[in-house]
Amino acid sequence: MTNSSLDKKSYKIKNLIPITARSKELLIGIAKQHIQMMDSNKELSLQDLCNLYSDTPQEQSVRCIIKASSTEDYKEKLNTLILDNNHKEIFISTNNPTKPIKIVFVYSGMGPQWWGMGWGLYHHFDVFKKVINQCDELIQKHAGWSLLNEMFRAEDTNNMSQTWLAQPANFAIQTGLTELWKHWGVVPDGVVGHSIGETTAFHVAGVHTFEQALMINVQRGKLQHTLEGEGKMLAIGINSNNIENYLKDNDQVRIAAINSCDSVTLVGDEVELNKIHEAIPYDIFKKYLNVSIPYHGHRMQKIKDALEYELNDLSFGNECDINLYSSVSGKRWNKNISPVQYWWNNTFEQVNFKSVIEEIIKCGYNTFIEIGPHKALLPSIKEITKHTDERYIILPSLNRDEAEFETIQKSLCTLFCLGVDVNLKKYNQDLYKKDSILQTK
Repeated sequence: MTNSSLDKKSYKIKNLIPITARSKELLIGIAKQHIQMMDSNKELSLQDLCNLYSDTPQEQSVRCIIKASSTEDYKEKLNTLILDNNHKEIFISTNNPTKPIKIVFVYSGMGPQWWGMGWGLYHHFDVFKKVINQCDELIQKHAGWSLLNEMFRAEDTNNMSQTWLAQPANFAIQTGLTELWKHWGVVPDGVVGHSIGETTAFHVAGVHTFEQALMINVQRGKLQHTLEGEGKMLAIGINSNNIENYLKDNDQVRIAAINSCDSVTLVGDEVELNKIHEAIPYDIFKKYLNVSIPYHGHRMQKIKDALEYELNDLSFGNECDINLYSSVSGKRWNKNISPVQYWWNNTFEQVNFKSVIEEIIKCGYNTFIEIGPHKALLPSIKEITKHTDERYIILPSLNRDEAEFETIQKSLCTLFCLGVDVNLKKYNQDLYKKDSILQTK
């Protein structure tokens, strides 16, 4: 896929320059000093400024970060800061979190993939590119097709909506994003996945190797593809207890996922789902999902034997490197069943996303970062956390409606201002390795 084959958005990747101080007044004083330095040293480049200030002490109580594309741009924004005016590319926090930041990476399941995802990050960041290339090599070795060719082929011939491709492609994006976040100093204290997103969580936690987790996606996607057209999925804005009233004596429809307090997804045969759709009052949200595979439905039984055969040699690692939570059980993961049984449960049983997020909250996590090609799970997380008295930070990595790098950059700035020790030196160094124009869908 060439640059011109994308319906692209051009986004100038901007450097991030931090300023920290013990008070807002001192911060303004430092901003004035930066302007004086630039006025006295006209030869200073933006790269010079980044090298000079990227190691700014981060333990100060007032944190500011400015996105800049040139020294002139930086100077202009410093003047905006001094005048106490708002600007979308100036991030500032004067209130330290009352509790230590505890981060959980949340890996999305099926649905958020889109044509062209990852193209910009792949062509700009070596850390991300290395992961995608590793996925491609392993898939070519074991399955005989190229992930790179499929991910970056022309739009009119793309297969990204098909589950045999979408599952390993999502895994590749998620692992690439994870390594990128960690490269910049953002490391999770815990991980959780929604449905197939659990494969990435299990790998990041050290339970499965990279190759094991990837091949679960390849095999599961290949087998589920054979069920295309055998059912539909219906999202409804109602709680799981009330939806049971519509499912009595109906073995053709079941709950596929409980996503939040008032959000469930049903799966089943089209005729039976239509009956439920018609029975739900008009003022309650209801929408058919744009999928052709009946994920977590009774039709999955048709691939049970084949899936168990393909995963028969799978093993769990000895210990988790970080806390791992299960959206199958809704609790912290423990090694009480075989890998084959777990991944069958993950394929067939309902996703208890609401329960596992509530469990994570009980364990003191206060910062949720969704790892995936779109912010698919953030609305559910916001719905769950709004019923508590605590303050939670809920951030996306990517948003298919924005230039790829813009979303992750904004989230990185937010984390810095909240007190996370972001490695801005590495971030800024990355930008000088390649052309700083990122064009992505």
